[in-house]
Amino acid sequence: ADYKTREFTHIFGLLTSNLILLVHPDNWKTMDQLLTASREKTLSGGVPAVGTASHINGLVMGDKLGMKISWVPYNSSGEVLAGVAGKHLDFGIISTDSAQTMAAAGKVRPLLVYSPVADSGFPEVPFPEKLGYKMPTMSTIRGFIAPPKMPADRVKILSDAMFKTASDPEFIDWAKKLQLDITPRDGRKYLAETEKQYIILGPYRH
Repeated sequence: ADYKTREFTHIFGLLTSNLILLVHPDNWKTMDQLLTASREKTLSGGVPAVGTASHINGLVMGDKLGMKISWVPYNSSGEVLAGVAGKHLDFGIISTDSAQTMAAAGKVRPLLVYSPVADSGFPEVPFPEKLGYKMPTMSTIRGFIAPPKMPADRVKILSDAMFKTASDPEFIDWAKKLQLDITPRDGRKYLAETEKQYIILGPYRH
């Protein structure tokens, strides 16, 4: 597509979802075990689609940790989960909110959360820095954008409305049930996060 997300008017970043790496419970118990296996043979890694945050996190991980990976793109997180649970994939990377049900049922085992800190929905799952891995991570930020060069007064009206939404008790309860992190960011901070993602994405753009 002939557009750049950084050129849109960033109004408000509302929710953040991290990505998580999952394996079948019969296989590896720790990320270090998976890492060792991936250096001995090529492992199959499933992602919801090419170029998604799941895919980019996986590419960065493979490069930084020296893993041998054959990527298998699917059409949804549900298909990736089915692939891992059915042992058709060695591992899969999807969003934490998509992984909750299958992980809670013991159908898949989470080994790594792609985040600079612990994930609220999977607090026991390690993140790269905790394991000593030197690698940047990318999260999915759910927010609101508008066409380029939207007038500042309109941006403020919309941004103020979103700030009210972020503090609404019903909305907070809804997000908590889904284990989604409410991370209010005004347009400037939202754009800054987008720019960080462009830096991570840089080496993988074609």
